[in-house]
Amino acid sequence: MNVQGDEHTSLVREDERLRANAQEQRKKRKSFGIKELSFWVVGIVTLAYVVFELGVAAQQHSLTLLSDGFHNLSDVLALAIAYWSAVAAKRDLSDTMSYGWARTEILGALINGTFLISLCMYVALEAIPEFISPNPPDSGLIFVVVAGIGLVVNTIGTIIFALTGHAHTHSHGGG
Repeated sequence: MNVQGDEHTSLVREDERLRANAQEQRKKRKSFGIKELSFWVVGIVTLAYVVFELGVAAQQHSLTLLSDGFHNLSDVLALAIAYWSAVAAKRDLSDTMSYGWARTEILGALINGTFLISLCMYVALEAIPEFISPNPPDSGLIFVVVAGIGLVVNTIGTIIFALTGHAHTHSHGGG
């Protein structure tokens, strides 16, 4: 029996298997699927709600609605960053990017976290004058209506992401 010939045949088969797997992965990467579409749908619906909520906040002079509006804007920004990260992570490795773009999610999380910290500092600074001379709210009904619409928007987004296979996990094993 020829041991060298068996090793060569085994290596050729492994190489063919790896090439077929890489080709399949490239096909998956290039397709624009339902997950990418869900980022767009949820992002646009949430952005529309943000514009509405910030408009009501400006009209009512409400720090509560303003802070929630900016929080929802951070959600839109997080969706945009997550979309970019998901698309960029599909790029192949190169001589300059030896691991490819697989870790762009970390950069996205850093940007989102920085935005949220900035938002917290802004709300804290805006709240100082309210503590010194508080203004009574005009009506609680407008807040309940805006919050109810926000609940519907977030529920729709959650359902869309659940149906399209998005999940918030901390698994580093890919599962």
